[in-house]
Amino acid sequence: MNKFNAELPNENYIYNHANEAEKNLSPEEYADFIKKREQEYYAFLDKLKKENKTTKLFDKWVNDKLKYESWRDLLRYRWTHPHYNGMQRDSFNLGESFFTFLRDYNMNDNELFSVVHTDFLDEYSIYSNEYPKDSVSKFVSTFQSEGAEKALPILKNMIDINTSGFTKELLLTKLYMNLLNAQEIGMFEAIYDSSFTHKSYFLNTIKKEYSKLRDYFSNQNMENANLSTIKSSVVSSLIDTIAQKYRDKIIYIDFWAPWCGPCIEEIPYSKDIQEYFKNDDVVFLFLANRCKEESWKSTISNKKLIGEHILLTDDQFNILAGLLNISGIPHYTLIDDKGNIVLKDAPRPSDKEKLIAEIERHLNKHQIP
Repeated sequence: MNKFNAELPNENYIYNHANEAEKNLSPEEYADFIKKREQEYYAFLDKLKKENKTTKLFDKWVNDKLKYESWRDLLRYRWTHPHYNGMQRDSFNLGESFFTFLRDYNMNDNELFSVVHTDFLDEYSIYSNEYPKDSVSKFVSTFQSEGAEKALPILKNMIDINTSGFTKELLLTKLYMNLLNAQEIGMFEAIYDSSFTHKSYFLNTIKKEYSKLRDYFSNQNMENANLSTIKSSVVSSLIDTIAQKYRDKIIYIDFWAPWCGPCIEEIPYSKDIQEYFKNDDVVFLFLANRCKEESWKSTISNKKLIGEHILLTDDQFNILAGLLNISGIPHYTLIDDKGNIVLKDAPRPSDKEKLIAEIERHLNKHQIP
């Protein structure tokens, strides 16, 4: 395997060359590009096998790798080409003929997994959720009008329609695990059906994660955090309410959610900054949104968060997002002791020196540790 990977004639197909092909080639040209690459790889493989004694395991691995590498990249092209060319995905229609290679896909192929086989399954998971087209629009409209719990069965049904066998079991397991990893336990319970598989590995993996999340949610000890609410839903009064609540103090606002990985990664840095300013008139205000109260409280408890915490309504978050130009979370904002927004997009806690300098500037301090 090492010899094959080390000596593979790959120069024309990696990094900039691959990106240029995805960007500049038409669908027909790109399919030919992938076919030519595969032919060169198989020619090299034939030469390698004539010069070296190979094992049955190697033969299975290399054929798995070459097949699924081609299929993965062909599936990727449906979104990389419009991405590199600044196109809307909806305007880039490849047509069914482009995906005829999938007719050869054995959905029960699970004897061996190369890395690219796993990559292919990730791409196929997304692809299977995109067809038929009317299901996609139905899912989006239902999600927007009625919420995720009503829309998720449509997504689940798309997996049922487009897959079978091992692939179907794998993608449904991935759907369930994504909900659990996002702490959406209510949504998981609403759609989960253990009869989708008899494979103990899938069932035990889901059961273990569900049990772990239930234990996580049971921890609601928030003795080191102050929880409160904001009643205002008008732009001016909403900001004024926050400023008045913490009158004469610098306010560092952290917009976050329990399901947001980058938000959680910033927590240890935030604790360090809070410790540094523990004797100063600085308030660390955590504004959460788009999460259930149970998930919000258990995350505060399990992560041992301190500071001030408010769970915003959707309307309140949308108002603040518009005012502060929030395009995603985590997002940070700095308000001075007069109630003025001095930084709509403040440094994050992991940018320690820059954040400390900004806060100290408004506290009239000059020393940075």
